[in-house]
Amino acid sequence: MFVNSKISSNEASYDEIKFIDHLQSIKETKGFGGLHIKLSKLIKDPINSQSYQVGLRTFEKFTQHTDSKLFKFRSGDLFYIFHLTELDDVQKIALKLKDIFGNSSEMSSIASVDIYKIYNLLIDFDDVFFLAQNILERIGLGAYCNKFKEDIAREPLTPGKLEKLETALENVNLSTFLRQQPICVIMNDKIVKTILREFYVSLPDFQKQVIPKTNLTSDFWLFRYLTRLLNKRILSSLEQSGQKIFDSAFCLNLSVETILSSQFMRFDRNIKSSTRGTIVIEVDIADVYADIGSFLSARQYLKDHQYKLCLSGLTLKSLPFINREMLEVDLLKLIWNTNFNENENATIVKKYVNLIGSERFILYHCDSYISVETGQILGFTLFQGRYVQLIGDKK
Repeated sequence: MFVNSKISSNEASYDEIKFIDHLQSIKETKGFGGLHIKLSKLIKDPINSQSYQVGLRTFEKFTQHTDSKLFKFRSGDLFYIFHLTELDDVQKIALKLKDIFGNSSEMSSIASVDIYKIYNLLIDFDDVFFLAQNILERIGLGAYCNKFKEDIAREPLTPGKLEKLETALENVNLSTFLRQQPICVIMNDKIVKTILREFYVSLPDFQKQVIPKTNLTSDFWLFRYLTRLLNKRILSSLEQSGQKIFDSAFCLNLSVETILSSQFMRFDRNIKSSTRGTIVIEVDIADVYADIGSFLSARQYLKDHQYKLCLSGLTLKSLPFINREMLEVDLLKLIWNTNFNENENATIVKKYVNLIGSERFILYHCDSYISVETGQILGFTLFQGRYVQLIGDKK
């Protein structure tokens, strides 16, 4: 299993990083609760205590029959995230554990400390995030959740703000925000090779310098419009950044409108004919179905000029409606989601990995080792995301 470089091998079984990753994935999602068992407040050495083992066995037995998740912390505390439909059962478990722990000789001050606390994660999310932040800071990993903390504090993107941003873009040099991210073959928990590097505009850096108080991804459709604006500028930014990038395989996420534009034709003239077959142009599924006729024209243009075509933005819900061969695309990209761990969803994903072929199916937005670990179990071999980039940089 991939492990953050700051976590030693004997600590890898603990779940602090998994906990914050899972919180990110269910933020603003209705129907989840949390149960915090505070053994660290009650026992001097909880990890090695009989009470800790009782708590683990109780929850592990319960989670065998649910999709809920138990997180174990180095402090000895346990945190259980569950569906609120299970609230009655969770309360019974909490009371049962309080009774067991209260009669244990290991407990120092059961009367003076609340042994557990139950949260509604939609209402109490900030409190739980603050708890997670403190847990990570205590083990030297506080920086891991800084980006998440910043996103919570920012104001949402609105149509008015987007209009002002569109005007401001005319005077922004996007080449300073140009970054690249590897798409890698990972097998047996190791990066075998990097097959492509995707060039993109770094939204966090762009956000900090151009519109620092706004969360650009807060509204799906406004964010999509923003990405189309950036699309129109990225080609000229690549040209400004230097000729070297055109000498090797790379990937670009472009709108159908941009592919059919004069900017792309000018960009195309700078590409060596010998490298076109290794260059991938990525188009989002929503852009495809917004105008099928334009997509077919763009697809034909790319095919005639020997580019490879990738369809991105796929989710578990959209997968059944995608036929790669009928659409005549070379690659597909599926967005990672923590619900891939659930048995029914895992079966569906495995089915499509086998149907499409792991050599043509990329799992992306892999920003934690959980995503890569689970992706391998599901049959993926091609991965992309911040975590993949992190471990690639440390090779």
